[in-house]
Amino acid sequence: MLDLIQTALQGVATIGNLLSDRLLPTGLAIFGALTVMLTIFMFIQLMAENVSMEEITPRIISHILNVGFVGIILTSYMGDIIGVRQIFVTGSEYLVQQITGKSSDSAFNAGVVQLNDTLKRLDSAKISGGTSDLNTGIWDQTKQALKSGLSFLTSFVAALIGVIVALVLAFVLMVYISVYMMGTIMMYLGITIGPFMIPWKLFDVSSHMFTGWLRFTTAAALYKVVCAIVLMMLGGVTNALTTAVERMNQSGNTAAGFDIMYASAVLIICMFMSYLMWQVPSWANGLVSGNGGGRADWFKISRIIR
Repeated sequence: MLDLIQTALQGVATIGNLLSDRLLPTGLAIFGALTVMLTIFMFIQLMAENVSMEEITPRIISHILNVGFVGIILTSYMGDIIGVRQIFVTGSEYLVQQITGKSSDSAFNAGVVQLNDTLKRLDSAKISGGTSDLNTGIWDQTKQALKSGLSFLTSFVAALIGVIVALVLAFVLMVYISVYMMGTIMMYLGITIGPFMIPWKLFDVSSHMFTGWLRFTTAAALYKVVCAIVLMMLGGVTNALTTAVERMNQSGNTAAGFDIMYASAVLIICMFMSYLMWQVPSWANGLVSGNGGGRADWFKISRIIR
């Protein structure tokens, strides 16, 4: 599975790099046209206002700086060392490296392996009470519980919780992979569309297009950073609870009440982790926009579940 995911991510990066400067000629043409229009408009406005040279000079300097800033950003698409692509791609890589001590790909691989291993350990744990064999997984235990006699209800509830735990943890893994890949695709989308959006900064009335592009691309680049932080903070908790369930059963302390209690604790943690992973896009956007992300809109969540 990991090889397939890595191949998909490498394919996205390869295509993204190829597309990153496709709109550069269009962007330069828009930039040139807007620069001429802005220059003509500024001089007409200055002549109509009949202002002095002392008042004209700051406006001209501001105009030159604005045009120069936009021109530098656009021409940076041509560079291979310092440019828009390098800032977003390499910048997010640097942040993940500083936080986790690994490259973003290595941190992502470690997260997938960690969640997958935890899922396997949950399946191999005996969480359905003392009536099941230690070597059977939770799916087999569910079948055994259906065949049991007096302990049917207790065993079935415990085994059912185990199945739900495994499904929720699998959902966490799916969300983690999806958010990481979605952030990568969105980042390259922003880089590709950048040459068309950047020149509109020249006019105040259209500068929101540049601001929106910058926020969009920055937030997308932060997806993998936020993912890495969330996984580092919560991955150990899930592993610790899973280990506790395994050790409890291996020690022979297999009272069904203890099994249900431990399994329920793992379930709560996994559901909470799934919710946090689902909030990664909201948090990344909140970091860029300054708005608080991750607010629990439980009515919206309930509508989605239904």
